[in-house]
Amino acid sequence: MDTFLKGYYLPKEIVELIFGYLDKDNDIKNCRLVCSNWNSNVYSICFKCGIQVALGSASRCEKLMKDLVEFPQLVSKVRKLCLSYIDEDPIEPNMFVSLLDQCTYIENLRFCINQTGEQYLLALFNDTPHISRMKEITVDKVHFSSRPIRISHLLINFVYRNSITVLEISDVRNETAAGISVDGKIYIDSAYRKNPRLAMKLDFMDESCHTLIEFATKFPKLKVLKLLPGLLSDDIDISALMEANMHTLETLHIFGSHCNLDMKKPFYSWPTVNPCNSITEIDIRVLRVCAGTLECVMTLTNLQKLVINLELHSTFYERSSFDKDKSQLLIDRFTSYCNRVKKVEVYMVYETFAEDNAVVRRQMVTQDGRLIDMEHKISSCCSDLNIFFTRAFNIEDYDITDQNVYIYGDGDTE
Repeated sequence: MDTFLKGYYLPKEIVELIFGYLDKDNDIKNCRLVCSNWNSNVYSICFKCGIQVALGSASRCEKLMKDLVEFPQLVSKVRKLCLSYIDEDPIEPNMFVSLLDQCTYIENLRFCINQTGEQYLLALFNDTPHISRMKEITVDKVHFSSRPIRISHLLINFVYRNSITVLEISDVRNETAAGISVDGKIYIDSAYRKNPRLAMKLDFMDESCHTLIEFATKFPKLKVLKLLPGLLSDDIDISALMEANMHTLETLHIFGSHCNLDMKKPFYSWPTVNPCNSITEIDIRVLRVCAGTLECVMTLTNLQKLVINLELHSTFYERSSFDKDKSQLLIDRFTSYCNRVKKVEVYMVYETFAEDNAVVRRQMVTQDGRLIDMEHKISSCCSDLNIFFTRAFNIEDYDITDQNVYIYGDGDTE
């Protein structure tokens, strides 16, 4: 059965539009079985970015390697690999590297490993396949993974930094050793230093990458940056992001329920035109932002999507062109800016002053796609802190003033 209507083929544009809505595997398979014309159209539309192969066992890996030899044309189609660690039939790291040597068109590597499996990432480092098209190497929920996996993930991304376009990085400092001296650096010190090649790369990263943003600046083609600061991370300096001149950056996500966004340089030293004006999407979910951060966001003229969700109210006005008594003027300008952005989702609390100079707490929320400035319903800072601790550490119903509550690295309490 061919694709026609009253003796005529449907226009190619209409066919592409219809097949573009296919998202379920069974629907795609069934449509490909209708006829050669449908098969060709579905394949060109649904697989134009290549195919993804999920590897969960050694037998599956061996099967793919044989198929790549038997059907050479398949090599250019495999663009994404998803690796899961299964105890029953684990894939040997050497086998995994050998497979990547065959998949020369691979662009995306995804690892579904959380507590074990760093050997696969380290295998890539020790015997790096020549993959010039690599754009993204991710670990599912890397922020909650073991520290060895986070370090390995950081390392292998750094190896392919000249081609990586999507980067999700988490602080690798040891949250359970809060007493250590880290000097504001990405703290990396482990048994990996026993490997000379690893030690050399780690030393270079320690010397040249003191912060997550500095690490990201080593990726010249970066388009998507996702920062996941750990519990020991310092405040993130937004002015450092402007100084980095990341002209290719399009998407910026910063998630850290304990992290503050600050501006280390005063407003009069900021560049006239934001060097990161290529950014079209920002998603910020942190503890607090300073007033300067909002000013910086307003300098982005190509922004299409803005998400800001703060745990506590914003009170930092240092190095901003607005004083605290002009907070309402800042908010009015920010509201006007947000209402010109295509998609906005904002929740933040700020303080302003009434006519009698009394402090009034207000909140900004998104309603029906527009930003609304309204009176804040919760006036107690303690209530804000309860929300923060509950979300950050999954702790319910305890007194935050109790000095006998100890918080460790993974949300454990005692």
